[in-house]
Amino acid sequence: MYAARVRDEAGVEVGRAVTAATTSRVDANNRPWTEPWPGVHWKICVEEGDRRAMLVRYDPGATIPRHRHLGDEQIFVLEGSVSDDAGTCTAELARALPAASTAS
Repeated sequence: MYAARVRDEAGVEVGRAVTAATTSRVDANNRPWTEPWPGVHWKICVEEGDRRAMLVRYDPGATIPRHRHLGDEQIFVLEGSVSDDAGTCTAELARALPAASTAS
């Protein structure tokens, strides 16, 4: 079970709806890589409403614009490191950022 955000017409969260969790299998090899910014590549594996799971790959020195997260973010670094306002996360470490956090 998980709680999905329920928003009004203006996008303001007005509550949460509890829904049954489903198990799904994703073949990430069949998902395309896109490059939204120079040196930043991502592959969206799952997208359900405002929830998204994706693989992200950064070329050395690549950056993304400053942004605010509407939902939680979980990071697991496989190789190298990634840095933002919350600090640096290195290989084989995980970090969770709460909704409304800011990152760049």
